Amino acid sequence: MDDANEYLLAGFAIGGICAGIGLVLLTSQERTRSNVLVALIYLLTGWAYASTVPAMDDAADGTFGMLTRLQGLFEAAVPAISALYMRTVLDTSDVDERSARRVRVVIRIALALAAWHAVASIVLAETRLTDYELAAFEPGALGRTGFWVFEAYWLVVAAAFLVGWATLARHRVDPSERDRAASLAIASALLVLSIGSSPVIAGVFGSVALLCVTWGQFRHTAARARRGVFLSRFLSPRVTELVDAKGLSSVMQPHQAELTVVAADLRNFTAYAEGVPSQAVVDLLTEYYDVAGEVVGRHGGTVTDYAGDGILVLVGAPLPRDDHADVALALARDLHAAMSPVLQRWATKIHPLGLGIGVASGTVTVGTIETSERMEYTAIGTAVNLAARLCAEAAAGEVLVDEDAARLSSAQVVERGAMAVRGLTGEQVVFTLAPEPGQVARDSATLSTESGSTTS
Repeated sequence: MDDANEYLLAGFAIGGICAGIGLVLLTSQERTRSNVLVALIYLLTGWAYASTVPAMDDAADGTFGMLTRLQGLFEAAVPAISALYMRTVLDTSDVDERSARRVRVVIRIALALAAWHAVASIVLAETRLTDYELAAFEPGALGRTGFWVFEAYWLVVAAAFLVGWATLARHRVDPSERDRAASLAIASALLVLSIGSSPVIAGVFGSVALLCVTWGQFRHTAARARRGVFLSRFLSPRVTELVDAKGLSSVMQPHQAELTVVAADLRNFTAYAEGVPSQAVVDLLTEYYDVAGEVVGRHGGTVTDYAGDGILVLVGAPLPRDDHADVALALARDLHAAMSPVLQRWATKIHPLGLGIGVASGTVTVGTIETSERMEYTAIGTAVNLAARLCAEAAAGEVLVDEDAARLSSAQVVERGAMAVRGLTGEQVVFTLAPEPGQVARDSATLSTESGSTTS
C-alpha cells in the first residue's frame, strides 16, 4: 500500500492548497454571487481531497462511519456548486436560445447526478471506498461493478461540464467571467482524460487542471480590477451594483435610449494652459474632474468621456429614467455652482477661466466598446453632437439648451432664438437655462463676457 499512501498524501496536499485558495477568495474578494460560488468550489474540492485520508483510516479499521460518508458528500457538493456557478454565468451572458438550452440541460444533469452521488455515498459507503477509492491499487479493480458505479458518475459529470463551459466560452460571456469559463472547460477535459488512468497520470492531469482553474481565477481578478477602474470613473454607484448583479454584458450592451446629454467645457483653457506652469494645469484638471464627478454622481449621471478640459455626461443611461431632462438641467446648474469657486481660485488676472455647458435630449445608441486592453462606454447620436456644439457656443456661466430638452423639462428657460449649428442641417431653436440669483455675478467675476466668447 506504499503507492496508496503516497497517493493519499498527495491528495491531502492538493486538498490543503485548494481549501487555502478557497478561503483566500472567500475572505478577500467582493461578495458577488459568482465569487462566492467559485470560492466554495475550491473549499469543497479541498475538503473532498483532504478528508480522504481520515476516511481511509476508517476503512483500514473496518469501519465506514461519518467521515466516510462526509467525504462522499463533499464530492457530491462540488459539481452541484459548479452547476450553480454555471447558471450564474449563463444569466449574465449574451447566449442564443439554442445554446442556453444546452447549458441548462448540463446544469440539470449535474444537479441530478450530484444528488444521486450524495445518496449513494451514504447508502453505499463501503462499496465506494473498497471498490472505487482504493481500486486503483488492487489488481482487477477496474472489472468491479462497484468501481464503475462511482467512476461513471465522474465521467458523465466531467463530460457534461466540458460541453457546458465550452458552449459558454464560445459566446459573449461577461468579460470578467470569460477566462474562468474557459479554464473550467479545459479542467473538465483534463478530468475526463484522467478517468480510468493510473494514479500517477491522474495526479498529473489533476494538478494541471488545478493550475488551469487558478490561472482563470487570476485572469478574472485582473479583469475585475480593470472593470473597477472603469466603473468608478464613469458610472454611478447604483449602476455599479447593477453591473455586479447582472453582468457588464447584460447592463451595458449597445441599445437605443431616450436620454439627455450634458457637455461641459472650460472657457479660455488653451490660453491658460500656455501661460501657466504645467503642474498648475494638471492640478486644475484634477480638481475639475473630481468636482464634476461628484456632481454627476449625485445626480445619477454617467460620464462617457473625459477629453482634456471637456466632459460628456449621459442622464438616462444605462439606467433609464423618465425625468432625464429635468435631472440633466439640475446637474448643469449644480455643476456651474460647484465649479465657480474652483475656477476663481485657479484663474489669474491675465488668464481668466469659465465654464460653458450644452444640453440636448434625444434618442441615441449607447453601450460598451471593448478590446482586450480597454473598455469604453460610448454614446452615438444627434443629441450627443448637438450638446457638444451648444457647449462650444455657450459663454462662461451659460447653459444652452436644445428645443427637445427645453420641452421635456420643467426648468425655467429663456428662448435665445434660432441658431445655425455646425454639422447639423437647418437652424436649431436654442434656449438658455435661467441662472439662479447671484450666479451671473459669480461668473462675471470669473471670466469677462469678452473672454467668455473664446472657447478652448
